[in-house]
Amino acid sequence: MGIRPGYKAGEERGEPNSILMKLPVSFGEVSYFEDEYRGDLIVTDGAIYFFPTRRSAYNKIYLFGGMPDKIVNWIARFLVIGLGGISVVDIAEFASGMGRFAKRSTAQEDRPQIANLGLWQNGQTSTDLQQRLDGYIQKQKAVKSGFTKNDLPKPAGFRRCEMDNIKFGWRFKFDARYDDHDFGISPFRRKRLREALRAGGLL
Repeated sequence: MGIRPGYKAGEERGEPNSILMKLPVSFGEVSYFEDEYRGDLIVTDGAIYFFPTRRSAYNKIYLFGGMPDKIVNWIARFLVIGLGGISVVDIAEFASGMGRFAKRSTAQEDRPQIANLGLWQNGQTSTDLQQRLDGYIQKQKAVKSGFTKNDLPKPAGFRRCEMDNIKFGWRFKFDARYDDHDFGISPFRRKRLREALRAGGLL
C-alpha cells in the first residue's frame, strides 16, 4: 500500500510503524472563540498559527432585543458548541454557502488567505513558514487595533511550550498567555486536524 498524498513515512521521526502528515498544513474556515470568528488555522512542527479572516454568521443571528434576543443567543451558542465547526455559519448561510461547505468538507488541504500576502509558499518547510509568520505577527503588533464590531483580532502564533491543558474533542482547546483558546472544525475534517496536530507534536 502506498503512502497517501500529503503524508510521509513515520520512520523519518523514529516511528517505523506509523504514517505522519507532512507539515505545514492549513485548515480554512476554522471557528474561534465559540464561533465568534472564522479564520485559517496553520499547523507547523511545534507551533500553530491562527489568522482571523471574518466574523462568523453567529453575529448575524444576534439581531433581536429583550427576551427573544436571549433565547436566540442561547440556541445559537448551543449549536456552536455542540456542532463545533459546522454550527451556525452553515445554517445561516445555507442558501449561498452549500457549495462552499461541501467543497471545504472534503478538501485535503486549504490554501490560506495569507497566500495573498506572500506568506504561504509551495514546498516550504515549517521552519521557513514560522520565520515568515513570526515576522508578520511582530509587525502587526505595532499596528493600532480598532474597536468596531467589524474589527478582527490580530493573528497569533503559539509554540508547544506555551500551551497548557491541551484538549481535543468537539473542539481543540488549550491555555496560553493567561487566556484560554478554543477552535472548532467540521466533523468531516476533525480527524485530519488531529493527525496534523500529532504530527507537529502538539497533541
